[in-house]
Amino acid sequence: LIEGDNKLYVKGISEAGLESRPSRTLSVVYRKKPPLLSIKEPLDRQSYNQKESEIRLSGMTEPSVTVRVNDYQVVVDDQGNFKSLYSLKEGENRLTMEAEDIAGNKTTLYRTVYFNRIF
Repeated sequence: LIEGDNKLYVKGISEAGLESRPSRTLSVVYRKKPPLLSIKEPLDRQSYNQKESEIRLSGMTEPSVTVRVNDYQVVVDDQGNFKSLYSLKEGENRLTMEAEDIAGNKTTLYRTVYFNRIF
């Protein structure tokens, strides 16, 4: 395989030189590098003192990459940007942000944030 998209099909050739029709063409993606993942917000070790427990998550990756935050999928637009809201629990919250490409390569970043509810 070469890096990138590969198209594969098979066909049979008899000893007499007769050829079968090609099989269905399959696409196999081979990528060696993990996808880019950058997080704009939240900043690591950021504290939130607010009424609502929801915070904004945002960042950038590559188009057609899947992004998950603590196993919840986040929508990625066709430029690779993503943004979402995330509900925090009181105290320390550890966020695991993972980008996975079609070949299964992953990039993982972590953020720890703190939440104190103000009434």
